[in-house]
Amino acid sequence: MKCAIYCRVSSEMQAEDEIPILGQVQECEAFAKFKGWDVVHVYKDEGFTGRNTDRPAFQQMLVDANVKPVPFVKLITWKGSRIARNVEDRMACQSLLAKKGIDIVSVKEPEFEGSIKILMLPIMAAIDEYQSYLIGEDTLRGMKTLTRQGYSAGGRPPKGYRTHREVVWY
Repeated sequence: MKCAIYCRVSSEMQAEDEIPILGQVQECEAFAKFKGWDVVHVYKDEGFTGRNTDRPAFQQMLVDANVKPVPFVKLITWKGSRIARNVEDRMACQSLLAKKGIDIVSVKEPEFEGSIKILMLPIMAAIDEYQSYLIGEDTLRGMKTLTRQGYSAGGRPPKGYRTHREVVWY
């Protein structure tokens, strides 16, 4: 059975590091080997958010899925959140690929079949979207804390901000 792999990391720091995406690819390849599937293509988006579908490899995967005959019948991903971090995009992608006879399989999440699949896929997508917003809130809170302490929260610090971390006594 022919399959493709889709992997994604959000931050540029993760993309430059290569460790997280390489780990995803290796686990997906091992999963395919265990299942006896033939990997025909690996799609990788490095440094792209999952909150939208404006990702080059993701878009190429959708284009390739429209080729006749379809080049793969399974799309392996490390986790469903790699496909999309919002319910609408995740369900649209799932539906679009299903119409082409392509099934999305996650290495780290259970594979649902039958009627339970109809219930669980939107729930799993909603959990991923919820986690994405929690991460965003935590990141913003951390940046605000740094700024209140007089540190730059990223990029070139504006005039008057500290560039080195030091204990601030009140």
